[in-house]
Amino acid sequence: MSQDELNKLLVNIGNRIRSLRKKENISQLELGNIVGRSANQIGRIERAEGNPTIETLYRIATHYKVDISYFIDRKKKFLLKSFATFLASLFFKIAFCKYFRLKGYIANY
Repeated sequence: MSQDELNKLLVNIGNRIRSLRKKENISQLELGNIVGRSANQIGRIERAEGNPTIETLYRIATHYKVDISYFIDRKKKFLLKSFATFLASLFFKIAFCKYFRLKGYIANY
């Protein structure tokens, strides 16, 4: 991951946390108290000035009842889902072909 990609990811994380916090109508201090971090730490994360720990993201995700993957860029998440869909489709096609080959072998006996 390039530095530019990392910066974009951190901005995305910060924006999503800020959005969730504002929807709840609480301050950075209040969110910090809830997740065991300072208002300064929450502010730095929201401004993409710091690299949040997995533990901090987990605590925030747990508070807002979202999966930790919510903080990851939607494009990457979409690509992962697309790839998983592709693999499932491929698996189905392989199983389908094997089934009909097996059925053909049985019919010949």
